[in-house]
Amino acid sequence: RGWRRYPTAGDVPASLIQSGRRLRGFAVSVGDGDNFRFYHLPWLRRAVYAVLLPRRIARLRRMGRPFAARTIHIRLAGVDAPECAHFGMPGQKYGPAARVWLRRRLRGQVVEVKLHSRDQYQRIVASTYARTWWWPLPGSRRNVSAELARAGYAVVYRGGGAQYA
Repeated sequence: RGWRRYPTAGDVPASLIQSGRRLRGFAVSVGDGDNFRFYHLPWLRRAVYAVLLPRRIARLRRMGRPFAARTIHIRLAGVDAPECAHFGMPGQKYGPAARVWLRRRLRGQVVEVKLHSRDQYQRIVASTYARTWWWPLPGSRRNVSAELARAGYAVVYRGGGAQYA
């Protein structure tokens, strides 16, 4: 339980999602204003990798696409941000600004995700929490979805199957 790492969204058991389990790890890349790639790192491995992990992530990033295959694709719960241009489709206004905001807030940070469900693209829909300070004081953990909406880069998602923290 404290050693098992889930490398992709497909590897996360449905029982963990249904129970609303929390996972910790690193946000390694941001794809859009409302989703990112998450490198799950259980608590026992975090202790072992404390020194080695920054070098390991840098090495894996240089690998490019194969690294993305070893991360969990997370969709932020409860918000909808403008889309960036991809797959030949034009982007929406403020999409790049939302992505830059999320990238500055999350990339390389230790984050905690509370699992809610899988969406139609097989991403994990999760409430994401990031620390605002390096020491775990009460109130130092912030809900990234709420911060994104408060900053004006996203709206509350009211579509079918919406998940909220």
